[in-house]
Order: sequence, then C-alpha cells, then structure tokens
Amino acid sequence: MDQGFTDKNLVLIGKGRVFQPQPRISPDGSGTLFYCVDEGKGSTKDTKTGKVTATLADDALVLYRTKLRKTKDGVWKTTMVQTERGACK
Repeated sequence: MDQGFTDKNLVLIGKGRVFQPQPRISPDGSGTLFYCVDEGKGSTKDTKTGKVTATLADDALVLYRTKLRKTKDGVWKTTMVQTERGACK
C-alpha cells in the first residue's frame, strides 16, 4: 500500500493471501522485502463515505516492494512501500 491509499482515505478490508516472500539484505545494511498478495477476496473501503469497492479479479495479484532499515534497537522499520498490480502472475 502506498501513501496514495491514506491520502484518498482508503483502507483494505477482507482477506489477502500473502505468498512468495523474498527478503534481501543490501551491502549498506538496509533490507528489501518483495512479496505477492492475492487481494481477490478483499476490497477497498473509503473511511469517510463508507463506500466499499470490490477488487476486480484481473487486479487481484499485487507485488509489494518494501524498503526496511534497522533501528538502533535492532528492529526492522518499513521506510517505503511500492505496489504493482499484475506483477505476480
């Protein structure tokens, strides 16, 4: 999910199946996590209007790319998320 969701007052509801996780550690110590989500049983909901929009079957598979950094306490923190619909076929 990117900032566009929160900027548009949208949240994901329903069920999502996560698969194909691929973590990577970069030489600089940052991390990248790629994973796929099947959002076919999910929808988006507008938090202001309450309107629910079902996810279309053609748009259900979404690739997530997340950047992570380790805090001084050793906890991984997500610093960026990008999504690409249809990239997990």
